[in-house]
Formats: sequence, structure tokens, C-alpha cells
Amino acid sequence: MNTPTAIPVQRDASTIEPLPDRLPKLMYSVAEAAPMLGMSEAQVRRLCREKIVPSRNTGKAYFISANTLLEYAKGADAPERMRIAS
Repeated sequence: MNTPTAIPVQRDASTIEPLPDRLPKLMYSVAEAAPMLGMSEAQVRRLCREKIVPSRNTGKAYFISANTLLEYAKGADAPERMRIAS
């Protein structure tokens, strides 16, 4: 039985797009998110714990997506968020 051999792929270096120097960050820690939202780390952790801000919990830390931060920041004056400020 013949096993297929790998065919080498020829690539022209001019057609390969270089990666950007830094890929966009998709997830932020509580420490990174707090200054972006103008809050303390404890306030952001509370928002995550109470599921007001969707996040991922690794068991040790919460991580918040960039999209979630943007959406939360856009609606920072929403009525349901007013209770958080008091």
C-alpha cells in the first residue's frame, strides 16, 4: 500500500500578509477594565459577580471581553445602572 507523500506548498513572500505588531486584545482583567470604566477594581468585580457585566470567571479572576466593555461604557447612564452608583 502506497502512502501519500506531502506536496510542498510554494508561497510567494509578497502574497503573505504580515501579522500586526500587536494583535487586538479581546479580553481584559478586572485590573485593566477598572480604569477604563472609571471604577475601582472592587466595583468591577462586583458587577461581574452579580452578572451585571458578562464575564468569564477562571476561578481566580474575572475577564471581560472588549465588546462588553464598550457596550457597558455606551450605556453607563442606563436606569438599571443608577442603583450601582448609589
